[in-house]
Amino acid sequence: MADAEAALSEGFHEHLGRMLARHGQLLDKVDRREARQLGRRAAEAALAPLLWAEAVGDRWDTTETAEFLGVTRQAFHERVKRARCSASQGGA
Repeated sequence: MADAEAALSEGFHEHLGRMLARHGQLLDKVDRREARQLGRRAAEAALAPLLWAEAVGDRWDTTETAEFLGVTRQAFHERVKRARCSASQGGA
C-alpha cells in the first residue's frame, strides 16, 4: 500500500504543479477553507474508481458485454434502450 500511496501522491503533486503553472491565478479567488475542501474532493475523486470497483466488481465495456451475450454492439444497445439490459456509463 505504501508504494501505491506514494505513487498516488507523486502523480497528484506533479499534475497539480502543471495545472497551477497554467491556472494558478485561480487560487487567488479561494480562501484556505475552500482550498482544503477542494483538496478533500480531489482525494475522494482519486479513490472513487477503486471504491466503485470494490463495490460492484468487474465491469465490462460494450464490446465485452455484446460478445458475452452473443449479439452485436448495436443489438446490445437496443436491449439497453428497451430496458431489457441494464447498463451504466463508466470511465477509465
